[in-house]
Amino acid sequence: MELDTESVTELKKSAQMDAKLEEPRMNLAQLNMENGNYAEASQLYFETLRANSANMIARQELGRCTDVFETPKKLKNLLSVLQLDPFNAESAYHLGMLYHFYMQDGEKAVEYYQRFLA
Repeated sequence: MELDTESVTELKKSAQMDAKLEEPRMNLAQLNMENGNYAEASQLYFETLRANSANMIARQELGRCTDVFETPKKLKNLLSVLQLDPFNAESAYHLGMLYHFYMQDGEKAVEYYQRFLA
């Protein structure tokens, strides 16, 4: 999927008009995620969280788009979601995957997979 430059331009204008406006940043971040522009998406999710630190979707997506090589940052982002929402199944699942495949910690992976299933 190619980015529609006119849409991107309008979303950027909207985001610049009001630093507290979350929707244009979230939409831009999603477009960037879909096009593999993870660094840009991360920046937009960080900006969204500066406006509203309780935005759970931005926290989750930030955890998803953080580069695998930045495992500590990804881990921190996903854990922050569970601190705010201990029953967040999607974050528990992604933490299970992170521990399972990237950190090779089976016990922690099982702990988060079980949390996901609960």
